[in-house]
Amino acid sequence: MVACHLIFREAEWNIENGFLKPSTDQVDLLEEYSDERFRCEEKYILLCHSIPDYFDVHLEDCVVLKNEDECRCHVQVNVSHLKINTQDVDVTVLPWFCVKHWTYEALQKRMIFVYIDDKLMDETITVVTDQVEYLADVVNQCFKTIQKEEKDTPRFYSEMVSKTEEGNISYQNPLFDWEQTELHYKSQH
Repeated sequence: MVACHLIFREAEWNIENGFLKPSTDQVDLLEEYSDERFRCEEKYILLCHSIPDYFDVHLEDCVVLKNEDECRCHVQVNVSHLKINTQDVDVTVLPWFCVKHWTYEALQKRMIFVYIDDKLMDETITVVTDQVEYLADVVNQCFKTIQKEEKDTPRFYSEMVSKTEEGNISYQNPLFDWEQTELHYKSQH
């Protein structure tokens, strides 16, 4: 019961702060379910599951480094992609099948992603955050979830993960797919 209440409160907070954007119909039901006279926290949470981005993880106060430029950003991670929103309203969405590999650098508090860009060239983007350990865990959990739910997806093998003397950990992405990446960028034009 306590866990349910905490999840209910978190969902309420995410809606109040704009992280979750329910439809008008959903807002009406959510208000009904959160009425203190007849609160239905479980129904509230289940309805929240249907709101786009509910299962996304959001990281505020990050810095993104790309092409020697640096700017503050908000990072959103889910099982389909990594999304980076900068204050300049520049949005970078990296579907996991476009990401070739990434490196987790705990001491430098950053993760470096190498991906194929819309010109079909290698591009590097670095996310710097005090929450880098959490970000690394979330990315790894996304891959575990994908591989658990989609039985035909390629698996991680030990040779796909390497560690340097400094403690940096690099991951080759088993979901990287050149053909799917090409189709993705062609569909955007």
